[in-house]
Amino acid sequence: MGDTLYLVGLEITKANVAALLASTTPLFAAIIAILFLKEEVSKRVLVGAFFVTAGIMFLTLEQMLL
Repeated sequence: MGDTLYLVGLEITKANVAALLASTTPLFAAIIAILFLKEEVSKRVLVGAFFVTAGIMFLTLEQMLL
């Protein structure tokens, strides 16, 4: 179901916007794991999720400005 919604979303919006939204997946996965699954997430995982999200956002915004 998730892949189907992703592909439908790609038809509606541009790929760079979809990539920007998809880049937030690691960040939200870590937040959901902490809140609902009561998992202990290390600082290393949180920092990694942040840098993955920030890196893709940086690349996407750079393409949007060019």
